[in-house]
Amino acid sequence: MKKFKFIHVYGTLGNLPWQSQQGRPYLGNYNLDDLKKAANGIMTVAEQRNLEILNDIFKTARRILFIGFGFDKFNLEKLNLLPWVNREKAITGTAFRLDPARKREAEIYFEEKNCEIILRDMKALDFLSYVNLS
Repeated sequence: MKKFKFIHVYGTLGNLPWQSQQGRPYLGNYNLDDLKKAANGIMTVAEQRNLEILNDIFKTARRILFIGFGFDKFNLEKLNLLPWVNREKAITGTAFRLDPARKREAEIYFEEKNCEIILRDMKALDFLSYVNLS
């Protein structure tokens, strides 16, 4: 997992133990302090300030995988990935329980930019098991 670049555009709920020494394991119950810390790590795409760092990542990536992304047009525009993608790059993602109209909007968005995205109706873990990450 460490050899892959994961970008959490909405922030994170905190690090897991393998990500940092301050990381905490996933548990089914949390106290109020844990919840406050987790909430402080979440932001909207509009609140992101350093999304330009994504340019180098999108430019050099062979594949782009969207996991748990809602494909809102505003969020897609904010990511600014389309100058760096083309039909040679594999773009795919999860669309588990995604509204069919939103899914079609995302497909059209990429088609209009001369790109193709394949959206799978899969949960994140199933998707990661399905795609070849090597």
